[in-house]
Amino acid sequence: MPENNLNVTVRVSKTGINRWLGLMYSQQTNKQFTADGIQFTLLPSGDEPLKVSASGRSVFIDTVVRFSFIKPAGLFSVEGHGGIRLRLESVITITPDMQMSAETTLTGHEWIEAPAIQIGELNFPVESLSNCLIRYYKENILDKLDAIITEKLRLRDTVEKQILQHATNKLINRKPDIFLNATLNGISSGYLSETGGFITLPLVLHLSALVSDKVLAAVPDSNPTFAWVEGPLSEGHQQAEVSLSYEGLAKTIKTVLQDREIGGKKFEVSEASVRFTSRLEIKIRLEEPIRGTLTITCLPRIEHESQELFLDEMAIDVNADNFLYKLSSPIIENVISSKIREIIPLQLESLTRPYLEKIPESTLFDGLIKVTPKVDKVIIDSLKFGQFQVTAGLSAFNTGIEIVVNGLPEYLAESIEMS
Repeated sequence: MPENNLNVTVRVSKTGINRWLGLMYSQQTNKQFTADGIQFTLLPSGDEPLKVSASGRSVFIDTVVRFSFIKPAGLFSVEGHGGIRLRLESVITITPDMQMSAETTLTGHEWIEAPAIQIGELNFPVESLSNCLIRYYKENILDKLDAIITEKLRLRDTVEKQILQHATNKLINRKPDIFLNATLNGISSGYLSETGGFITLPLVLHLSALVSDKVLAAVPDSNPTFAWVEGPLSEGHQQAEVSLSYEGLAKTIKTVLQDREIGGKKFEVSEASVRFTSRLEIKIRLEEPIRGTLTITCLPRIEHESQELFLDEMAIDVNADNFLYKLSSPIIENVISSKIREIIPLQLESLTRPYLEKIPESTLFDGLIKVTPKVDKVIIDSLKFGQFQVTAGLSAFNTGIEIVVNGLPEYLAESIEMS
């Protein structure tokens, strides 16, 4: 199967991811913990939103932590509250065998509300409060968040599952039944960047594709690899082999001609066959409008530049079963010949354009994620006739998929237990 490059652009809404992360962090509200003899209660962050940005292989998060504290001091206690901004950096790592992990570190902090004492007197360093909060966030949130990314976001398993579901013996056409089979050979990735209100990640999927009227009995082995790429990514260019068996073509011809009116005559077909010797031969057994065998021979030829299909040296013969039918054979031959010559040369774009226009968008999670495929043009490069099948080589240009993530389901955030 020929190898292809399929461009995939992932665009994640910063507003959507801020909202989702905010919901996840809000689970910490009213959590209590004790560190260095100080009892902390985490409070709502108020109107301070999370701030998310990205560059290279890193995602940066600024989050506000508001808290109250009590430090027992003999018969008395020190009580107060404050607010601190934590700056986090999460570095994404993907190994060549597509194992994904993240390492999140705290890169800085600043007080947005200096600790205010409500009862007692502050008799210990302010740094004690920040150190306790930083240690709590690292042990109970950051380390667990990294573990969740490593354990839950199984990139290789996810990609292989999608290929199996959407590109393995995938029925893409009926009458005749046509199936798509694709094998993922690897993924190349650019780096994270920001465009407007979105974090963007460009990807290229390296695929092998086969289109056939036969279901594959065994799924091809796949061992995809991953690589970060610093320079421009490859342009989207798809090549595919479309393989149609003569048996399948014969069934299609029979289906198309059955009860079809040509020149005012309705055709009734009992069987059909296709083979290729020195030329293409199509035999059709007719019951109506005459009883006999229709034979069409020709040499199909594609003009690559104009994308036209010619049937060179075409000959049509009707061999009727009895004398009365033989009298009308020339009439049937002329009718069929004129109808064929009306559409020859066949404009190949008329075969491919309907499929391009029918490529659907899809959505996930009630529209939060939208997937939009695109193909600008498809051409047929070659046509080869073998002993049992005909194989066409196809090229598709400017192929790609845009995935827009406007948010993630709330239940995913609510299901994450980080402390």
